[in-house]
Amino acid sequence: MYCFDTDVLAAALLREPPMQLVRRLARTPGDQQFTTSVSVAEIAYAAARNGDGEVAGRVRELIAAASAVLPFDQDAADVYGPLRAQLERIGVRLDEPSLRIAAIAVSRDLTLVTASARLYDRVPGLRIENWLEPDEVELELDETELVSLTEDTIESETSAGGFEANGTRHPGLIPSLDARARAVASGAAEDEEDEES
Repeated sequence: MYCFDTDVLAAALLREPPMQLVRRLARTPGDQQFTTSVSVAEIAYAAARNGDGEVAGRVRELIAAASAVLPFDQDAADVYGPLRAQLERIGVRLDEPSLRIAAIAVSRDLTLVTASARLYDRVPGLRIENWLEPDEVELELDETELVSLTEDTIESETSAGGFEANGTRHPGLIPSLDARARAVASGAAEDEEDEES
């Protein structure tokens, strides 16, 4: 199961999120996708600070669509105290929001999905993945196979938002990501046809 860090949520909110992120979201059942109240708060703050009403609306959509927004609760607090003390002893500084996100992920045995691996790599017991870079599946496939994978994996939108992938209900982080993936996949296929002409 996965916990999305703030930078991954921010990437998902882009008008054109990275396709490698869209593909990974499509391959991961919605009930395995989590984020933290800390990350949601950081994004809400950035939207409010910038006075960006559109981003604020997309943040609300993100919160509504996420499988679960995990709080900083007693379990996370029990991990946080010893973790902070241990990191301080070895001279590792981690900002307060990142330390809380790490504590939430460790307390629930979740893999943290982040583009900031260097920030978290010294946190003991924390598994890290970067979905903003191609994974092993994408590296092994050529572009034609990736288009087919995207089309096969992202099958249909549901009226409640999100989509079904391989028969699994997948609310995902943002319901419109599947539509974006389809558009990009269609665009890639059209580009290939244009090159052949």
